[in-house]
Amino acid sequence: MNIWDANKGDLFLIPPGAVHFSGKNNLVLEISSTTWWFTFKIYDHLRLDRDGRPRPINGDHASANMQEQFDTDYVQKHLIAVPKESRVQGDSREELLGERQDLLFQIKRLKLDGEWIDDTAGEFVMFNLVEGDRVRLTPLDDKTAAVEWGYAEAYIVPASVGGFRLESLGDRSCTLIRAQVSPDWNMPLLPHHWKSGEPS
Repeated sequence: MNIWDANKGDLFLIPPGAVHFSGKNNLVLEISSTTWWFTFKIYDHLRLDRDGRPRPINGDHASANMQEQFDTDYVQKHLIAVPKESRVQGDSREELLGERQDLLFQIKRLKLDGEWIDDTAGEFVMFNLVEGDRVRLTPLDDKTAAVEWGYAEAYIVPASVGGFRLESLGDRSCTLIRAQVSPDWNMPLLPHHWKSGEPS
């Protein structure tokens, strides 16, 4: 077992089969894929079941799902994100935080100082405001459809919005986490048991 200090703004990539937990004094923004792909809990810390008993430690079942390649060296090299600047507009900067072939989402961080012009490019985009007071998103072709959200809130921009402008509201700049389906993702998003022709 390895323990790494988590600092504000760190991103840890957790592909399927990577055992993980968060420690004391951590507030975690978890970006996961779909409702039918979930975290399997080896140990549900101190939670009781419906009968008031501690939940079991599922060691045997868990070990069958663990990937041994995720050792200390691998995690340090491949799962602790190193930000890479991807775009700049004026004083605003976007960084690519994380992307892997075995993870659905591509994660970026936008340090918004002023305004930011962008486009959904035919895909939905999810924003979480992680620093700052409030932000406004205005579709470029319909200013009456502007939306605002505050700190620790999220907004999903539909693919149909197309071009949009983001701006920080208040006296200080904002930081947003942007998640979208990775351009290289090629696995189906339907439940594994679903068959073509069935209602989803």
